[in-house]
Amino acid sequence: MTRRRGVAVSRTVAVLAVVFLIGVGAAVAVLYGRLPAAAAPGRTFPPPEAPVTAEPVSGPFTELPYACGLLTKSQFGELVHEPFSRRDGRGGCEWDSLDDPANPRDGLALRLRLLPNEARAREYFQALRTDAEEPPLVAGLGDEAYAARGDMSSALPGFGRRMVVRLGNLIAEIDYRRYGATADRDGRLERGARQAATWAVQALRRLR
Repeated sequence: MTRRRGVAVSRTVAVLAVVFLIGVGAAVAVLYGRLPAAAAPGRTFPPPEAPVTAEPVSGPFTELPYACGLLTKSQFGELVHEPFSRRDGRGGCEWDSLDDPANPRDGLALRLRLLPNEARAREYFQALRTDAEEPPLVAGLGDEAYAARGDMSSALPGFGRRMVVRLGNLIAEIDYRRYGATADRDGRLERGARQAATWAVQALRRLR
């Protein structure tokens, strides 16, 4: 009799453990959403993420836009040679050209960050600019913008340029890089980053 009671208790504990794990999985799905599978293994930039806050969102943007939908295929095709791979996730998107002996490898990354209001977004923008050693502001792009050296947190050596733009309570970071490059001697990377930022801002304005 004692043995049967022990077996019953063990089964009950096992069932409760399964229910608990299912509940945890559901909670994670609700909090973060389901991320699409990567189109290619690896990631050259840190995964995009938005600041976590309990404050209500009161700016012109109330949710994080779908980053991969901001640029058309023809637009990012001007900057990244085909064939290319695409990786998307919550608040960010990346396009990378694949190995092609005829062309250098290029990459474009777009990351969005949603802040509770415009005041917080201005503070966050200024903090990013301070970390970048106060580069000059770029006129005519969003509410405020600046250009800086891009993030090349990749196993492949290269050089990149970055545009950071604030539009209302949303911050957009655009990185355009070329693998194997050591500098932006002809200004192509900075022009490409600015062009991608311009397209992204135009698309974001249509969403407000």
